[in-house]
Parts: sequence; C-alpha cells; structure tokens
Amino acid sequence: MKKITILAAVVALLGSCAQNTEDTINPNSQAEGRTIYATFDNEEEETKTYVENYKYLRWHEGDEISFFDATTYNSQYAFAGKTGDAEGEFNAVEAGEGTAIATTYGVYPYDANTTISTKGVISVALPAIQAYGVHSFGKGANTMVAVGESATDDKLFFKNACGYLVVKLYNENGATVKSVVLKGNKEEKIAGAATITATHTGVPSVTMADTATTAVTIDCGEGVEIGTTTETATEFWFVLPEITFESGITITVTDIENKEFEKTTSKPIVILRNNAQPMKAVGAEFKATKPANNEIWYTATEKITPSKTGVFGANIVSNEWNSTTGEGVITFDGNVTSVGDYAFSYCKNLKKIALPETISSIGSYAFQHCENLVGIHIPANVTSIKSYTFYYCSNMETVNIPNGVTSIASNAFCECSMLQNVTIPNSVKTIWDRAFYGCSGIETITIGSGVTSFGKEAFSGCSGELNIYCNIPSKSSEYYREAPFYNNKFSRVIVGDEVGSIGENAFRSSGNLKDVIIGKSVTEIDYYAFYQCSSLESITIGENVQHIRGYAFKDCSKLASVYCKPTTPPSLSSGSPVFANNASTLKIYVPKNNVEAYKSATTWKTLAIEGYDFE
Repeated sequence: MKKITILAAVVALLGSCAQNTEDTINPNSQAEGRTIYATFDNEEEETKTYVENYKYLRWHEGDEISFFDATTYNSQYAFAGKTGDAEGEFNAVEAGEGTAIATTYGVYPYDANTTISTKGVISVALPAIQAYGVHSFGKGANTMVAVGESATDDKLFFKNACGYLVVKLYNENGATVKSVVLKGNKEEKIAGAATITATHTGVPSVTMADTATTAVTIDCGEGVEIGTTTETATEFWFVLPEITFESGITITVTDIENKEFEKTTSKPIVILRNNAQPMKAVGAEFKATKPANNEIWYTATEKITPSKTGVFGANIVSNEWNSTTGEGVITFDGNVTSVGDYAFSYCKNLKKIALPETISSIGSYAFQHCENLVGIHIPANVTSIKSYTFYYCSNMETVNIPNGVTSIASNAFCECSMLQNVTIPNSVKTIWDRAFYGCSGIETITIGSGVTSFGKEAFSGCSGELNIYCNIPSKSSEYYREAPFYNNKFSRVIVGDEVGSIGENAFRSSGNLKDVIIGKSVTEIDYYAFYQCSSLESITIGENVQHIRGYAFKDCSKLASVYCKPTTPPSLSSGSPVFANNASTLKIYVPKNNVEAYKSATTWKTLAIEGYDFE
C-alpha cells in the first residue's frame, strides 16, 4: 500500500492574540510560506476541533485528503498518525479516476468532487455549513492545499487557503445556541464553488465562482451553551476566503427554542489568509421571531386598527402598540385562521406585518393600498392569493408565495412597483388577469413549471429577468394585447429546459428585451413570438427546436447574433420570413459540424451562417 508523508510546520495565528476594537481587529502580518493545520481533541466524548493554545494547529486521527499525482487522480488518503501530531503518514483508501497531472497535490478535506486542471487550477467547494469547534473551526471546515516539487514528491507541506473570523457571544442568563449564520452586507460570495491556485513555494489564492453563495452557517448540533460574561464569551470560528466585507457583516444567531438574535456591523472587515480576525464579545438577547398562533405582529408609524374585525377566525382581545419602537401586537381569544376580505385595507401607516402559521386564507383586498408595507411572509398553509389582495402596495419589496398556493387571482399584486424578486412555485396552476401588472421594479421573476393558464396582461409592465419553466401560451394576432406578457419591460428571458413550446405572440413588442435563452426541450417557436422586440440583440435557440413559425423574429432591428444549437436545421416559414428586417450584421451561429446542412437548407441558405463550438 502506498504511503505519503504529510508535513505541517507549527505556526502561530497572530491575529487571535491582538487587542479587540469595537467591531474588528486588523491582524498582524504573518510570514508567508509557513504551514498550519488543525489539532483535534476529544472533549466530553465528542470529537472537536481546536487551535492548541490559540496558536497551533494539528492533525487529528481519521483526517482524510484528496491526493493527485502522475498516476492517480483524486485518490482518498487517511491519516495514519495520532491526534495532535504535526506531521505523519497518510495511507491510500481508494484510488480516484481522472487525468493525472504533472506534480503532486494534496487538498484537505477529501472531497470526491475536487478536481485539478492540467494547469494546476483546483476546483473545490468551500463549506457553507461548518461544524462548531471548541476554540476553533469545526472538523473539515479549514480548506488547505499542498503542492509537491515533482510528480514523485511524497512530502507535502500544507498551507491554509482561507482565514478566520472569530465571533464571541454571551448571555447574562445563559443560553444554548443552535446555529450562527454570517453574511456580508453587500452579499459578498463566501462559500460554495471556488478555484484555488497554488505552487510549491507560493501561497494558495482563492477565487470565488459566480455560482458561489453568500452565507456561512456554523451548525452547533444539539446546542452549545454560551458564556455569561464578556470574559467567558463563547467563540465561533468562521472559515472564510480572503475577502473584505466593505459594509460590514450581519450575524444571525438562533437558540434551541428557535428564538433569534441579530447583530449588524457597518465598518469594513478584512479577512486575510492564515490569520484569525476576532470581534468584540457581543451580548446576545434572543427574541421570538414568529407570532404565537393567537397573535399578529406589526410595525407602523401609529397604532393600526384593522379595517374589519370579524374576519380572523377569532376575536380581538387587545391591540398594544409601542410608540417608541413602532411595534404592535394584536392578540386574539383563539387561533388566527384567516385574514379576511378588506382586513387591513387602506392601513397606510402599516410598514411590516407578521402572521401566524395557523392562517390558511387571505381574502380579497386584505392589504390593498397599504402603501408603506415593505414586505410580508405568507403562511405555508395558504392555498390561494385572492383578487386585489396586495393591490397598490407600492413600497412592498419582498413577498414569499408558499409552495401550496394553486392560484393567483386578478390584480393580486397589481402596481406593486417596488417588488424586487418573485418566485412562483410549481404548485401554482393559474395566474389571472393583471396579477403582476405594473410591477416595474422587479429584478428577477421565476415562474414554475405547474402553470397551465395565464390571464391577459398578467405580467404587463414587469421588468428585469424572467425565468420561465412552463409552456408559454398563444394568443392570436387579433388578441395579442391580451397575452400575459404584453407590454412587458423584461430585459432578459430564460426559457427553462422543462418548456415544450413558445406560443404565438408570447413576447411580441417587448421593447426592452435584449437577450433570450431558450431551453433544450422547446420544439416550436410560434408565429410572432418575438415580433418587434426592437432592443433584442442576442438569442440562443435550444437544441431540440424543430419549427420556427412566421415572423417569429421579424422587425427585431438590433438582432445581431442567433446561436442555433439544433444539429438538424429547424424548419422556417418561407411565406412569412422569420428574420425579416433584422440588423444588417445578423449572424447565425450553428454547430460547427453542421454548417453545410444549414447552408444547403432552403430557408436558411440566404442567411449568414457560421460554425460555433457550443461545448
């Protein structure tokens, strides 16, 4: 059995011993090229990770790495030494498969999905969920890399790829923490897909991928009791890529009773590779985050009196409002089961509202003209959103639509002009007339695969990016103004792989539309589908499109690039030209092995065809 020797020089984490400031400490610089690793200890019969004496990091029995060399690719190796060793042998567990590389690499922790390119670029996933460790990061959280001198070098010196942010929490009365979540206030990418470049003598450098995520969670398992004073505050170590949180961070702490505490900082925080960055100890005061079943919580500029009082399934017994905080609690004599018709209609001072999960229905006009309402969480048991429910909630930015809602009635979100991101779940079957009419502030809207019926002008005036996963219905030329996307302001449309067809007049006269991507399951693009999309510059046609009907892209005057993936040229209507009156520079890019097939096809041969590598 092959063995490799892994060496880890003992190095201090200098940042962990520095003096605290109000938000953070700028760590001292540290000698580059030195190596550290975590030591593990058995405490209370549970394996924990810790930094020995807040300085040194060690190996633990059972650690595993990914190993790459000239004969093996991502082979699994396990540490053969003892907990606390600074160096030791790793034994082969299982050989990997792939293309071998020119020198040896080691990556901790082992992950079957870790890859290395022939140029030495390592693709990894930085953990978004990290286990709690006593006085340190949790096992498997600390990504490290080692690069040998040659293809036969079995002595590897591991170096940290990341740095550490140390959050300290206490509660004077004692508390047990279930999880701690960290996010940057500018949505910085700190976990998930990343690439690492490293050399034998240099230090690792991490680049986060576009698909990376913006939160890291420390999972405390059954719970961690935190200290009761600043001196005994409990440390939570986050392993993070080298990054600057330009506008600070937000920490959300949840205890075992599902109460939450949130701390937000505003000053920049710099995370450096191989350095621990401690924050000042914070007193965590936990509060319930959801109302009881017989309560409705709200925030307003003055006390809110429901417009109708007999529509909640229970009777109001009190309505307390704090003028200092603006927070109010309406208490009932039983479980709240509904928010009936007109319940909070024209409550213009209402800013936030929290509803109990016992609610199963929200009535028509329930929140119409609540013009200062900024967001709402719809309980999971609600199955339909009625007509005009949120009509003219002109400052509402966020709303969740539970997976269980089957219909969204007419004008439900009409003129919610600040609504930013909307996801319509697969459970929704019907979206009625003008349901999202005039939602001009939308950044992204996603329509699930379950929708089978759209009302007229359902999304007229909507902006941003549309991701759609259901078939897009037709409207005849005579009635195209009644199509669901008539007069929309989308700048980009992505038609998902589940979609089979794009109907007649589907996106006709979408004047802001610049880019369209059509998924692989679409077989037909119907008449006038993108007719007179005057800003459309680029479109990608999925590989299974068989028919493109007349005038589908006519009068798209800026359309310069069509990426057509089918290997067999789709049929084009000859009597009603598909690409008439487009940009004079229009190029049709087709699979490079099928150029001649397109050039010889009767309805394609007059177009400018070029080969393209879609791989």
